[in-house]
Amino acid sequence: MSLVFYSIIIPAFNESKSIAKVLRALVESYPNSEIIVVDDYSTDDTAEVVEDFSEVTLIKQPYNQGPIIALATGIAAASNDVVVTIDADGQHPIDYIPKLVEPIFTDQADIVLGVREKLPRLGEKIITLFSGVSDATTGFKAMRKTCVDEYYTNDFAYGGVFISVSKKRGFRVLEVPVPIQQRLEGVSTHSNIKILTRSFKFVLWKLFKMRSLERISN
Repeated sequence: MSLVFYSIIIPAFNESKSIAKVLRALVESYPNSEIIVVDDYSTDDTAEVVEDFSEVTLIKQPYNQGPIIALATGIAAASNDVVVTIDADGQHPIDYIPKLVEPIFTDQADIVLGVREKLPRLGEKIITLFSGVSDATTGFKAMRKTCVDEYYTNDFAYGGVFISVSKKRGFRVLEVPVPIQQRLEGVSTHSNIKILTRSFKFVLWKLFKMRSLERISN
């Protein structure tokens, strides 16, 4: 693939133990990309670690708002139309980024999901089932900013609303299988109960609000 430019968005909350390794690898592997870290009001020294990387843009949230809002903040600030979202914990293999962005640059897709072989949580499985994709809650994605920036703001469905609305608007969604690595350090802040609650909210939205929108549009 010829030289291309895109923005890499990383939401981070208390990831000081792992984010330096992730950023170092990204800076070395993708020197032409824009890298934006959105610190979601961390209580550790995540922001200070990021500030050591002159090549990285740091955005500090005024209070903790969750990963989806952090991503929306980063997408809004991105300079390039193609954006990649990746977690700060090192679980996403950065060498797969070209596989995610290439279908967009070759006009085969508007949104590319880096899908996991297995979903670890029941709530994620429920959301995925009602979204019609293999992994609706993946944090590893490539997207056209011009397609998603006006509605990539809803945190309650943890990916389900985003996929459903994207399909409703006619955007082409492509899936690319990716291997998931072990978290470098620390523990996940995503609780099983919170994700399960989001899955139930999403199912209700899908069954009632989305169907109402479909009836109106038809």
